[in-house]
Amino acid sequence: MAKRANFHIGYNYSVLMQLYNLNIYKSPWLTNVLQILNSCGLRNIWTEQGRIDYGVEWLKCRVKQVLLDQFQQQWYSDVRDSPKCFLYKEIKTELKIENYLKNLPRNVSRTLCKYNRLVTIIYQLKEEGI
Repeated sequence: MAKRANFHIGYNYSVLMQLYNLNIYKSPWLTNVLQILNSCGLRNIWTEQGRIDYGVEWLKCRVKQVLLDQFQQQWYSDVRDSPKCFLYKEIKTELKIENYLKNLPRNVSRTLCKYNRLVTIIYQLKEEGI
């Protein structure tokens, strides 16, 4: 039964892909997949579908790593360039979970993170005069 289900998924994807490439139907899901592949520099994965098998696990690991690298680069850039982060960038030099959060009970660390996020939002709203 699993082989039959996989066949239907593969067939449905092929039809959806052909309709997408012919500009007959623009699937939001496929649009997002293409956007992610483009942002990861993997457009060739999109254009070579069916001709070259990169392997699902390799693709998932590659996309995850590239997106993580891009996020970290953006975070470092935002912190470095923001005048509001003059002290923060001296204290927080790495993007990682702090040890004190790991040592707290889970419910306490979650509450602390939510509170910190709330304070940040309130500060941003005050800065914008809202």
